[in-house]
Formats: sequence, C-alpha cells, structure tokens
Amino acid sequence: MKMNLALELYSIRDETKKDFFGALEKVAEYGFTGVEFAGYGDIKAEDMKAKLDSLGLVTVSVHHGLKDLEANLDEIIAYNKVLGNKNINCAGAGPFDSWEHVNEYAVKLDKIADILAENGMKIYYHNHAHEFVKFEQDGGRYSYDVMMEKLAGKVGNQFDIYWLYRAGVDAIEYLDKYKDSIELVHIKDGDETTGLPAGTGKVEIKKIAEHAQKLGVEWFILEDETVGDQFGAVKTGIDNIMAL
Repeated sequence: MKMNLALELYSIRDETKKDFFGALEKVAEYGFTGVEFAGYGDIKAEDMKAKLDSLGLVTVSVHHGLKDLEANLDEIIAYNKVLGNKNINCAGAGPFDSWEHVNEYAVKLDKIADILAENGMKIYYHNHAHEFVKFEQDGGRYSYDVMMEKLAGKVGNQFDIYWLYRAGVDAIEYLDKYKDSIELVHIKDGDETTGLPAGTGKVEIKKIAEHAQKLGVEWFILEDETVGDQFGAVKTGIDNIMAL
C-alpha cells in the first residue's frame, strides 16, 4: 500500500537514548520519509535539522504532554520553527475521571491553540482509549466528543486507530465525523490487551488507511510500543504495511 509514512520515534525510544542520530539513520534505511518526535535527546535544533536533511527525512509532527505544553511552550515553538514543523500534538491528557477535568483540559488546549496559531502552528489531540468515557453531564456522549466540540476549529484530531479499537469505537465512523480536522493518522496494531507490530494484530489497517486517504489524509505515522526488539518490531511493521 502506497502512503506517506513517518515513524513516531517513541517506537524506538531505547535506541534513540543510545544513539539518536544512528537511530535516525535506521529509520531512513527502513524506508520512512518522515518522523514524529517524542523528545529531542538534548540535541540542538539546528543539529537535528541538519541530520534530518542529510537523511531526506522531514518532521511531520511532534508529541508533547499537556503539562509539557503548558510549561515549555515557548521552547517547543522555537525548536520546531528550526525543524520547519507546524504540527504540535498534545499526546493525550488525563485522567478523564471527572467532568470538571474534561472541561479543564478544553480550556487549557484552547489557550495553547491560540498561542500556536499566532506562531503559524496548529495543535492536534492524540487520543488513547481513556477519553471515551461518559459522564452524566455529557448527555450520553463520549467525553472525547464533548471536548472536541468545545475546541472545534482550533484543535485538530490525530486519531490513533489502535486506541480507537481498544475504546470499542469505529475508526471509519470517527474519521468521517472529524474529516475536516484530520491530517495525521497514527497506524498502530494490537489485540484487546496488548500492542503488537503493525500487521500482526486485529486492527483493520488497510481498510482504515484507504478510507483515510480518500478523506485527504496525507501522512500516516507508524507507532509501536514493543518493549523488546524495537528496531525489529518497526521493521516488521513497515514491511507489513507496504505489503498490504
């Protein structure tokens, strides 16, 4: 299956800790054309950009937790301006254990979205499964949908198709529902309890990715949460995706 495929670098977190640039070389060797950062390894932005350019890799997006975005937004903006990246992802907020917390996250994301917009950047929200809960105040709807409704037009959606599967919701339905605010989709696989290399779990990757492409999604980002051989899991994943 042909697609623009980036790697979420959290997938090889143990390897980037050992040798960040060596890990990026592997990423390019495997056939990825982009990366999504989840930390920068204390490497200067100018040096990181030079290395990416030398490998023909682009920065598709970056992941930061909500607390990190609140505390270090100026630094994140400055670093990503050097990288040439405009896509900043909130890598989830939590816990979604009360209606009050859901509203608190919406207010915080709204403020962050305004600051990023002033700098020519956009924020996306990366889902897990825990956002798909319902409170009495939700009127029978998922808190995820209630929060995104409050942020409509300001915050995009970066759907993780494995976590949608784990949440028990239909990925096709959610892609359609938010088709005007999706540019990035996370490709991940697994079963009811465990994340697995792409193509070895129960997520209908081909069906979902083809539908996303029809909706205009340009970048797909492979993520793998394997604890052991992370390079091996990523290589298995990209090979399986390309063979779909």
